[in-house]
Amino acid sequence: GAAIMEDREVRGIRQISSLNLRVARQIDTVGQDIRLTNGDRLASTLLLSPPGAGKTTLLRELTRRVSDQGVTVAVADERSELAALSGGRPQFQIGSCTDVIEGCGKKQAAIMLLKTMSPALLVFDEITAPADVEAVSLCAHCGVAVFASAHARDVQDLSRRALYRKLLGL
Repeated sequence: GAAIMEDREVRGIRQISSLNLRVARQIDTVGQDIRLTNGDRLASTLLLSPPGAGKTTLLRELTRRVSDQGVTVAVADERSELAALSGGRPQFQIGSCTDVIEGCGKKQAAIMLLKTMSPALLVFDEITAPADVEAVSLCAHCGVAVFASAHARDVQDLSRRALYRKLLGL
């Protein structure tokens, strides 16, 4: 389709020729063997894979597991994919100790969540922009663990992109 631009921002799409429908689902058995701690602390974790391999599904399940262990978790759900709030309630099981903010950029969400919710873990899906990397760095420098995802085949693929070099240096 063709983007409808207003003030240098995409406001819509016209002349649509095809659609891609993604059906999100909860899989509570995914990632059971993943160790989430480093000693007695949560280990910040960056999930990498090409698009469509299940990063969001795994991230949602890891979030639920940590939260249900009594850890205070905050989710910056920019595109409503992790929690899928409806009427302020998550449509997915994301844990009993999880707070969610959706619909705003990751950096702005991180600042608000860090200041008001005091999370031990902050969760971001799809780190794709410099402001997203800044959000992750902000959390790491505040002593908050981060679970996040990014599109890449592996760490070598990720490290070839300038955007992620700072992230890998944390």
